[in-house]
Amino acid sequence: MHMTEKIEKDKRVQVKIDKAVADQAEAVFSEIGLTPTTAINAFYRKVISTGGIPFDLTMSQEEKDAYDLKRLTQNTPVIKLDTKKKLEDWFNDPRYDY
Repeated sequence: MHMTEKIEKDKRVQVKIDKAVADQAEAVFSEIGLTPTTAINAFYRKVISTGGIPFDLTMSQEEKDAYDLKRLTQNTPVIKLDTKKKLEDWFNDPRYDY
């Protein structure tokens, strides 16, 4: 090995992260005395030691319920009830009895 050759011990990893998410995470890192680099290194080390992502990446039951509700109602027609008459007609229309 020539004296001009350098052994690479670090690798640069570039990722694109939502600015608001990055700013909020960096504020937390700062509060606990970490830099983003230190936090990412800690995450990578935890991935290695656990053999996977070190936290659950599934939705909670509440998140799943909200997702299902949104998905099931996304094509439901919305009726604009902006007058007293429209509201009364809607209340009296048997098609909207659930």
